[in-house]
Amino acid sequence: MRAACALVMAAMAWTACSSAGSRYDELVVQTISAQWPGTPLEGIRVQVDDSAWASTDAHGNATFRNVGRPFTVRTYMTYQGAALYHRVAEVDGLDANPAVVPLDNLHYDSNEATIAGVVTNLSGSAASLVQVIAAKPGGSLWRAQVAPDGSFQVQVHWEGPSTNSLAVHAFESDTANPPTHYLGYGSLTLPVSNGVAVTGLTVPLGPVAEAHVAGNLEIAGALGEGTYLLGLWLKFPDESAVPLVRSPAGGRAGVSGPFDHVVPMVGAPLSVSFSFFGGNTGISAGERQRVEVGGGAPATGLAFEVGVPVSFVEPAAGAPIGTGTSFRWAAGPDGANYDLLVLCQDTVGLDRRALWWEIRTSATQARLPSVPFFATAVGAACDWQVSWQKFPLPVADVLPPGRWSDSALRTAVWQ
Repeated sequence: MRAACALVMAAMAWTACSSAGSRYDELVVQTISAQWPGTPLEGIRVQVDDSAWASTDAHGNATFRNVGRPFTVRTYMTYQGAALYHRVAEVDGLDANPAVVPLDNLHYDSNEATIAGVVTNLSGSAASLVQVIAAKPGGSLWRAQVAPDGSFQVQVHWEGPSTNSLAVHAFESDTANPPTHYLGYGSLTLPVSNGVAVTGLTVPLGPVAEAHVAGNLEIAGALGEGTYLLGLWLKFPDESAVPLVRSPAGGRAGVSGPFDHVVPMVGAPLSVSFSFFGGNTGISAGERQRVEVGGGAPATGLAFEVGVPVSFVEPAAGAPIGTGTSFRWAAGPDGANYDLLVLCQDTVGLDRRALWWEIRTSATQARLPSVPFFATAVGAACDWQVSWQKFPLPVADVLPPGRWSDSALRTAVWQ
């Protein structure tokens, strides 16, 4: 259930309460797209502390006056997916002006284009694999279908201005996942416009040097049985990121031990992550580190520690919940921040609804805010979960280094 949500909320400015007691005469809250950094979101409902709700303008801004520091921001948005989603997010302890709030909003994609071309200077090896990835600053990417002769085609989607720019990266490697040897790399940057096909592209490959990243992975014994997934991401100067592990990568037995991976020396730094998934228990945990590989020297002696999720205190499994319910959990590691995620589903008339709260806090307890825009049906089935994160905040990176862990889901019934 967590998906990208915790990372989205982690990008919100979080500061110590050194300014307690002072006030902002005027505070601006700006909502932007998490998928397309810099793209403002209009029409998002925003509340600061107990103020009246306001709506963001065309620049994504809502203004509030005489605001104490630090403050709490709540946002409310709706969108139509498989169900009608009502989504409430809250984060406390904020003290930045303007307060920039990135929101997960894939449903806003409004532009599309087709990119097609050919990768040249291939090795000719029958045992090689060619990958083509189109990437946009901010983390969005699209994998192209590549034919044996190097021709490729991919459809991309974006929001905001109808004209944008993308980078196309092409790799040739062996067929291992992740690769153990790279044969070539090439890239180009191109403009794209809504509804306009970009064809006839040529992406020539050139030689590529390699480096190693090696170290040891330690998985806490308390996590029990499960699998872990490896993430290897190259970062580029335009803040786009490209994965070196193909999806799905497949899980490996969740046991501690050494690792050693080959990476191409294009783009730096490299983001390395290990994520653990606890089988039928539904828990997950992981750590991501940023490693400089531009110099070519091997990065050795890396140490990764996959921690343990929090345990629940209350409410009990299957218990009734509502806006007055106190959700409590045991503390995670020192300095961690928490996300309480609650998802309820009900049906009103012929409309299937999904009602989603995400509460970001440094405390080990929270209550759901009451919002005037919808009412959850009594008896609605709900699930809730608590995640902890240790990222350097504020985060201006789609792949921030840090550690995280997600608890299993616990059921509840709306009262």
